[in-house]
Amino acid sequence: MKSLIPTRERIIELLTALKRHNGSLKNIFADGKHFAEAQSYADKEDQLNEVIEILTNIHFFSVLYASFCKESYQAEMERFKDYKDDEE
Repeated sequence: MKSLIPTRERIIELLTALKRHNGSLKNIFADGKHFAEAQSYADKEDQLNEVIEILTNIHFFSVLYASFCKESYQAEMERFKDYKDDEE
């Protein structure tokens, strides 16, 4: 099972590969005539999909963390409110 959190090196490797091939994705067609180009396109697409998955996971965990922080904050505010009410 793959880790949900990629290593820093893997992110840099993927982004470097995508940067190197920037713009060429539109120019390569997998029509059977150019097998090497078709394979290159497939590899780039795999790399792009992995980056998208990484960014999606990062987004998911950041939303989850923000939700947790909000709930914790609200719970603390409720406890503080209850504490103030008890003092009065």
